[in-house]
Amino acid sequence: MRGMRSLIFALLAVSIAAIVTFPANAAAKPRVSTKYTYYSISGSDANRIYRQMVSRGPHVAGSRALASTTVKTQHGGSMVSGTRCRVNKYTIDMQFTIRLPRLASRKALSPRTRKQWDAFAAFVRRHEERHKAIWIGCAVRTEQRIRKLRARSCTTVDRLSAKVIKEEQVRCNKAHDAFDARDQKNLARHPLVRAARAVPRTRSLGSGIEVRSGGPGDVTVRRRAVKRGRASD
Repeated sequence: MRGMRSLIFALLAVSIAAIVTFPANAAAKPRVSTKYTYYSISGSDANRIYRQMVSRGPHVAGSRALASTTVKTQHGGSMVSGTRCRVNKYTIDMQFTIRLPRLASRKALSPRTRKQWDAFAAFVRRHEERHKAIWIGCAVRTEQRIRKLRARSCTTVDRLSAKVIKEEQVRCNKAHDAFDARDQKNLARHPLVRAARAVPRTRSLGSGIEVRSGGPGDVTVRRRAVKRGRASD
């Protein structure tokens, strides 16, 4: 649901003239690194497992989430002037951190709950990985477009580069939003979530996907997260 989404970062203007220069052998595509971190949960049934995720999940925009992805970007390149100015070897470095739930022990789970948990853990990981792939795709397009820019003045190239970054930011956000809208329905129908809802005295757990819109134009930390629902105490 769009009302469950919020922005937690400030879009910073990127001046190509001031970005860091990478070595001449910089890669022709975004350089990506990914670190996985985990928070421990326990429980013997779907409802208890879900409650553990609600209470122990990562903090995103002041509230708990079931999982989250953080990405830091760094832009590299240098202005080359001459007959026509261009950005030489423009690249984007991307450092992802994906935080996921990890069940401390499976011994107390019934075969049914174990199957539900395994499917849910895989679902959450796929969701976060997809957001990562969307961000990388946005970075690839940004690199390709900026590398093609040519102008008589480097000031013009700088201005056009900033314009490209903003355009790709919008395009990237739309891709994230479309994906979240689709996956939100899958989360609501997931067997683990449905089993947690079925426990007496439990209100709707919700199914929103918390959107942290971002794109390769940002040089600050951004997060996307699978947002928790709510259960009564």
